[in-house]
Amino acid sequence: MAAAASNIDALYAHKPAVITWDGRLEHYYTAVSVLDSPVRVGDYVQHELRGIARATDRA
Repeated sequence: MAAAASNIDALYAHKPAVITWDGRLEHYYTAVSVLDSPVRVGDYVQHELRGIARATDRA
């Protein structure tokens, strides 16, 4: 069972993929949180942090 939302996926958790691997159930998804301080990348200001998160049914 997945844990409650944490800082890493506080804003969104989407685009899921669930697979079995080596006897485990693995859940991958895009995790999005709000940055405390926006970051400028060229002419663009980024307000969110995005990454791929992984959750498993056991440690």
